[in-house]
Amino acid sequence: MTVLHLLSCTLLVLVQHSKVWGHNIVNLRRGIQTHNAGTGTVDTMTKEKLDGLEKKFYETGKEMQNKKKLQQKQLVESDSLVSNLADTLGNAWVKIKRRNAPKACMGKVDITFIIDGSGSVNAPDFAKQLQFIKSLVKEFNVGPNALQVGVLQVCSNAVQEFNLNTHSTEAAILAAVDRIKQKRGGTNTALALSTARTSSFTAAEGDRPNVPNIVIVMTDGQSNNMVATAREATMLRNIASVSAIGVGSNVNTVELKAMATDPDSKYMFTVKDFCALSNIEITLATVTCEEATAAPTGITTKPAPSS
Repeated sequence: MTVLHLLSCTLLVLVQHSKVWGHNIVNLRRGIQTHNAGTGTVDTMTKEKLDGLEKKFYETGKEMQNKKKLQQKQLVESDSLVSNLADTLGNAWVKIKRRNAPKACMGKVDITFIIDGSGSVNAPDFAKQLQFIKSLVKEFNVGPNALQVGVLQVCSNAVQEFNLNTHSTEAAILAAVDRIKQKRGGTNTALALSTARTSSFTAAEGDRPNVPNIVIVMTDGQSNNMVATAREATMLRNIASVSAIGVGSNVNTVELKAMATDPDSKYMFTVKDFCALSNIEITLATVTCEEATAAPTGITTKPAPSS
């Protein structure tokens, strides 16, 4: 009865004080072994109970370790969720303020977007490029005496979706962007850059004299011919500034730098995925609007938010 009583007391201690479980069991087993050697009075049932207690100790310890790891994992995931939520809410608040504010840029500027319609871009990501264009357009006053927009799509060829003088209102441009269908195929960026230079920025297609020309290129990888792409970009920069946006982990930053106007810190962008395009929207709109300072109407800035 004395040994069983000792077992009961030890079990209670183990439950209440987990940090000394192992120490107590070791001492208990040593005591019983001494008792058994001296008197031989410890029965099989007592040993089985002790074995079961020891097994419970190790199982409980393992379970506690697993619970601790799970709690740590949940804490990390929770921190990440809170951070992402804060970013999302922050971006949403900025967009709400922008939606209710006057147009950020009133300058004259001709912009040609070159979007990636190659086979490596899935349909949802292609749609995000279109949304990005629409979001940028909404930052500008649109019209024959303000912003004009054209869109080229890169695939195995270069497809002119619409020209600078095709649409003269914001609503018409947004609707035209929504109608763009992905062509897929290769990534003939060199041909798209050449088409922008020789066709998009011509008087016949709506290019205006003494108005800044801007090209915004988006790509999720590298072109079919890097040498040709760099050569065409160099010629294009003689008549337009070029902002190059690389999306994802497969972009070639050397090629992006070859396309972008200097300095790269201002005109080259990289984002982790197409969802992250919205993260550079404000910066790119600001850079683009700065290019319009040569336009007679100049630039207006948004009023400071009311307190």
